[in-house]
This record gives sequence, C-alpha cells and structure tokens, in this order.
Amino acid sequence: MKDPTQKSHFYRIGLKDALPFIPKKMWYQTVWPCLQQEMRTQEVLAAVLQSVLYFVQEATVEEYESIILPSLRNVFSAPKTVQATVTILENLHIILEKTPRDDIQTEILPMLYNAFESTTIQVQSAALVAVTSVSNYLDDNSIRRMILQKTKGIYEKNQGDSKLVLNVLSCVEQILDRLDKTQIIDEVLPLLYDIRLSDPQITLRIVNIYRLMLTDKRYGLSVNLMATKVMPSLLPQTVNPSLNLEQFTILIEVLQDMLDQIDRNQRNKLKLDNLSLPSPERHRPLRHQYSSDNMHVPPFNIPNLRIEQRKTSSAEDMARKNSTGTRGMLGSWWFGGSPSSPDSNFLRVVNAFPNRRLSDNTLMTPKIRVAPSCASSPGGTPGGGLPIRRHSSIGPQERRGSTVNLSPPTDKIMRELKFETRDTVSNRLKTEEEIIKEEMKSLEILEQERIKRINYQNTEDTSKLKHRTSLVEGNLARFMLGLTAALVNNWKQRSLRFCDSLLPP
Repeated sequence: MKDPTQKSHFYRIGLKDALPFIPKKMWYQTVWPCLQQEMRTQEVLAAVLQSVLYFVQEATVEEYESIILPSLRNVFSAPKTVQATVTILENLHIILEKTPRDDIQTEILPMLYNAFESTTIQVQSAALVAVTSVSNYLDDNSIRRMILQKTKGIYEKNQGDSKLVLNVLSCVEQILDRLDKTQIIDEVLPLLYDIRLSDPQITLRIVNIYRLMLTDKRYGLSVNLMATKVMPSLLPQTVNPSLNLEQFTILIEVLQDMLDQIDRNQRNKLKLDNLSLPSPERHRPLRHQYSSDNMHVPPFNIPNLRIEQRKTSSAEDMARKNSTGTRGMLGSWWFGGSPSSPDSNFLRVVNAFPNRRLSDNTLMTPKIRVAPSCASSPGGTPGGGLPIRRHSSIGPQERRGSTVNLSPPTDKIMRELKFETRDTVSNRLKTEEEIIKEEMKSLEILEQERIKRINYQNTEDTSKLKHRTSLVEGNLARFMLGLTAALVNNWKQRSLRFCDSLLPP
C-alpha cells in the first residue's frame, strides 16, 4: 500500500479491528515495528496513532515503559499535523495513566501547554478537552498561573464560537475547585458575566457553575454579587423560548436558591441591626406601648353627677388614725414593719381607701344621683330634685354631697387590689399534672368505648356469617335430597322398562 489514503484507512479501521484477533506475542514482533516506521510519516501519523493508542491501552506498565514510550517521546517533541495533535490531546488520559510522573512533567505537559498557544481552533478545543480529563495530573500552581490564563485568552479570541465557549466553560467548571477565592471573584466571575447566553447549552453550563458555587462559601459568590450581577444576567433567560422544560427547571431552581440565600442573609442582617439599636423604647411590643401604664387619661367627669359617700365604721376610723402621721410601736407591729414587708399591701390599700371598712372584701357601690335631662324625663322629681338611690350603709334621711371624681381606675390601683383575690384564684386553678390526668382518663374511656364497638361489630358480623352459612347449608342439603330422589325415580323407571322388554309378547 503506497497510497496515503489507503494506509490511513487501514491503520484507522482495519488494523485496529484486527488486533484483538492477533496473538499478543506477534504484536511486538511483527506489528509494532511497522507502526514505528509509519510514525515517522506525517501523512499517516494521525491514523497510525489510533492503533498505537490501542497498544497503549492493552499493554502492561512494563511493556509500555520499555517498548512504546521511547517511540512516543519522539512524537511528543516533534512537529505534528493538526489531526495528529488533536488525536493525542483527546486521548491524553490514556497515555498519562501509564506514564511515569517525571515523564509527565517533562514530556507531556509542555506539549499540552503549547497547544493552548496554537492558532488552530481545533487544537485549542482539544487542549481544553484534555484539561477536563487530566486535571488530576496538574498541580495547583500550573492551573492557577497557566491553565486559567490561557483559557481566558482562548475565550477572548473566539467569543463567537459556541463550541469553543462550551469547552471553555467545561474547563473552568473542572478546575474551579483548584482555584482560590480571589481568583474566582476577580477572573472567573467576570468571565461568566461577559459570556453571551445565546445558546441553551451555554446557559445550562453557566447555571451549573453557579449551582456549584452556591454549595460552598469558599467560592466567593456573595449575596451582593448574586443580587447585582448574577441574577440580572440570568433572569432574562427565564423567558427564553429556546430552553426546554428540563433546562428551564434547572435555571429556576438555581435562581430560587440564590433568592433564598439573599432572603436569609438580609433578614439576619436586619435582625442584628435592630438588636444593636441604643434605645429599646423604639421597638417595644405594642401591648406595652398601648397599655394603661403608658396612657395619660384626662379626668373623666360626667355632668350633673353627684356621688355621696357611705358611712364609715369605728374600725375604719381607728385604722385611718393609725395610718396617718408617724406609726407607733403597736401600729408598726400590727400593720407591718416596713413598706417592703409581705403585709404592706394591706397597709397601702388602707391608705389609698381611708373610707373603706376592714370587713369588706369587695368594693361597695356608692350612692349616685343622676340629674334628669328635663323635668318631664322618667324618674324625675318635681321641682328639679334628684332621685335618690339609697345605699345600705346610709340612713334613709341622710344625704351627702361628694367631690369624688368618677374616673376609670388605673392599673396601679388594680394591682394593689389583686392581693384580695390572689389566694382564692390560685386555689381554683388546676395544675398541669391534674389536667394531663383528666385528659388521659378521658382518652382511656374513649378507647374502651371504641374497643367495645369493635367487639360488638365483630360479634354481629360473626353471627350474620353463621346465619348465612346455615342457610346455604340448608339449601344445599335440600338440593342434594331432591337430586337423589330424581335419580332414584329415573333408575326405577328404566329398570321397569328393561324388565318389560324381557317379557315375551
């Protein structure tokens, strides 16, 4: 075969398909010398490399290092055609699996770095694909200083090539874990902002990169960047008619995750700002702001209203005398030693209500006179007098004027009066344990009733089933008796006819 086209077809398809049926001993004795000779010819080098890569894949590490690698070193360092370079770069992971670490650093990686500088788009695209498959063999410094910079350079020169942009995004997604936070913020994110989202595949690739960044804060994707840069660039794609249902779903999920992070961050920030305010009065609950302690109510006067005070007992007069001025030794012992003592509530109430009887447990209703609006109003008295409602403690003929202001009681007075009913209310309250016990008893009663209903239902169903079974058995017995009688009758008739046929005529 002297035609390069025929040779290329043979080495690319024919020999590669025939090698599995050739004994492995003949590979290195017969086939490999021919391949070594053909590897020196640039015209068929790309086709020969297909068979050589099959040798590399099937050879042991010793066979590869002693037989195949020496010939490949010449190929790595020598000039090659575009197709041969692309073939090596696309299958670089097969070669690196069996190549020693020293040869990788000295022979193979320089060829990979030089491919980024190629002016041919096919070679540049193959280099990007190679990085995605062999990134584990690259050190962090090489990725940060060379691969990332060269990848950005390829994008800047070929922004209109959708296939090349996809390879650039695949390369960036693969090396993202190896980059530091500063490089991601300063170099990767601006690259993503600049890419035109014209193709659905490009949009999906960028969305996947953002989704990876959302999983960890070390990537540097802050809420400010999401709100001001990322989401504004992705939101128009939600109405892109080129996206299918799966792509649209992925896009919406990532946007929702971003919005959730912004929501959590902003809420926590606002809560911290509220806690750091110097004046707590500004954010007091409404029930404290509008309580009666904070409300200044003007005097509540009803026109034409007179309140007459009731009679006071001698015990009340005695208590009022003892509570005014300085207390004596006996008064201090009887009413309490100090205002902070437990019995000082009683003394404060006595001071607040000097006309109150000691035996009263509730406030007595005062005597009230209501002036009618006119002389002809119901309940009015002739001459403009006021109707009298007599209290039990006031004599029938006694009438007293009053200067008491009928204003609503304040919370302070109500708190001072609470001591009178504190013990009686607490005695009527049930403890939590008693409530739980009552609930448990009610639940037990309900459960017992439910079990009784179930047992009754089962018993009723069983009795119905027995009744139906007995009916079926009776019907079956009657049917069998009728069938037996019919068979016997039929047999008798046949026997008589047979006997009749035997008799002489």
